[in-house]
Amino acid sequence: MQRGCFVRNYVARHVSKVDDLGHARKVCDEMPQRYIASWNSLIFGLAQGNQASEALDFFKRMEFEGLKSNEVTILDALSSCSCMGDFKDGKNIHRFIRNKKLDLNVQVCNAIIDMYANYGFCRYGV
Repeated sequence: MQRGCFVRNYVARHVSKVDDLGHARKVCDEMPQRYIASWNSLIFGLAQGNQASEALDFFKRMEFEGLKSNEVTILDALSSCSCMGDFKDGKNIHRFIRNKKLDLNVQVCNAIIDMYANYGFCRYGV
């Protein structure tokens, strides 16, 4: 990964965390090539910056553009669903996790349980 990409990832993560979504989108859109780290930086920043809906939008956009999410991406997407109380998207992401065999990761399993517990549906988390 090029050094400029590392700097852009950092900027995207930081500006999305401080509620400057317009600038975060601009940084992301101007990246000549977006790596999984680029998307993770942006999704993490949005999720941690109380912009869960936007984080989920970027997660869906990343998947639409054909990039494969990893455990980091999934953790932030689940966190966003949990914060928003978005049961439908949460179940869809859980299905995606099972299909991609990402449920072998302990942190991902804990995030699934946490998400369903926040909905009051603990039985789905097992």
